[in-house]
Amino acid sequence: MQNNPSGMETLDAIILAGGQATRMGGVDKGLVLWRGLPLVEHVLASLRRQQQVAVRSVWISANRHLETYQKLDVSGVVKDGLPDFPGPLAGIMAASQMSDADWFLIVPCDSPCLPDDLLSCLWASRIPHGVAVAVTGNPDSPDWQAAVCLAHRDSLPVLAERLHAGKRSLMGWQQSVPHQLCHFDQADRFANFNTLEELE
Repeated sequence: MQNNPSGMETLDAIILAGGQATRMGGVDKGLVLWRGLPLVEHVLASLRRQQQVAVRSVWISANRHLETYQKLDVSGVVKDGLPDFPGPLAGIMAASQMSDADWFLIVPCDSPCLPDDLLSCLWASRIPHGVAVAVTGNPDSPDWQAAVCLAHRDSLPVLAERLHAGKRSLMGWQQSVPHQLCHFDQADRFANFNTLEELE
């Protein structure tokens, strides 16, 4: 595993797998099989293929089947600190509290084809104390892939404030802190599965 270019800053990854998956019939989406493996294992494989920037630890945000997730090669599995599946902000907050990393690569469990240069591009786009967000489509009017981002620890107090105020939007948090957009040409690499029909 290679060193981070800064030589000092630490980076952990958080896989978001704590949702209700209502459009998929309420199944645990990260454990749904695609091409013979659970979706979360495809995402883990994507993280292992990242080059140039080293991921120190991987955390999974999950609220069900914790023992199954804990069997994976990860540093830990973390439940939301708030009840009733409050969304991805709660997962990020809970997982980040288990780590002392400076930066967090945040990815969803249902995007199994993430590009191999995802982390290096986000790392190159990072700004002090802020968030670098993956976007696709027309650069003049980009499509935010809000669940795929690189966040500095200093951006998390704003996340916590918004979450406790009942504001659960990922993009809302990202737009409330210093942020930089990182454009990717291949929008299909960010495709995520929301229904069982899409998996087929």
